[in-house]
Amino acid sequence: CTDAGQGTPAAIVETAHWATGHGDIDTLARAIAFTPDTKAAAERFLAGLSPEAQAQLPAPEYLVAAMIEYCSPNGRSGTPTGVGYRITSDGQSGDQPDQRVVTIDSEISGGRIRSVTF
Repeated sequence: CTDAGQGTPAAIVETAHWATGHGDIDTLARAIAFTPDTKAAAERFLAGLSPEAQAQLPAPEYLVAAMIEYCSPNGRSGTPTGVGYRITSDGQSGDQPDQRVVTIDSEISGGRIRSVTF
């Protein structure tokens, strides 16, 4: 994987995988988007956190990026265990022409497959 930018849904997925494997929370956060309602709910959640936590999580995208990084087999362990991924679907999000929904199958250690929708 590489930091492929954000020009296409496939590039964003590749960049997110790269960022997770390299512990790059900033790049991972830039690859995350919310619907307006979901972003508002996440902002309300962040507002209830301590000032110290809010300083570490300046936006909802950072909260999700930190959770992905922490839970990822490529993340906090420092040992990349992801083998690869493939995009299994890529389509428009409902009636939002500027939003995409991408589903990937990610192969992780032990030959296990994890399906994730972004």
